[in-house]
Amino acid sequence: MRASAVVVTGVLLASAGLASAQAPPAPQGQAQAPDLPTLLHLRPDQLPAYHAVEAAGRDPPALLARMRAKAQSLPSQTFPQRLDFQAEVMTIEAARAHRVMAAERKFYAVLTPAQQHLLDQVTAPRPQQAPAQR
Repeated sequence: MRASAVVVTGVLLASAGLASAQAPPAPQGQAQAPDLPTLLHLRPDQLPAYHAVEAAGRDPPALLARMRAKAQSLPSQTFPQRLDFQAEVMTIEAARAHRVMAAERKFYAVLTPAQQHLLDQVTAPRPQQAPAQR
């Protein structure tokens, strides 16, 4: 789901590629992601499911600290050790993606049909513009 990708997108650690707990500000000239609670007119009873999506996209601070420390030692490691680190990062990222998708499904399930329809429209992939012909 594209909207939650915006919610969970964070600053990447230089070597690790792990998301941090806070999303970076949008670059100048780019539109901010829609505020889903406002856009969908979420009711108070729907907010916990929305917040669960946000929480699912955050890694525990201890994990981030451990991976940051490992990333700092990469220059002194062998190529196979660096590959092992890369595999560990990919496993962590896959686990996070699965957590987020499960939370997104639960969030979607608590929405009204009208809210689901709006979320479907807002998060639908946009056709890519064809490159200019020479």
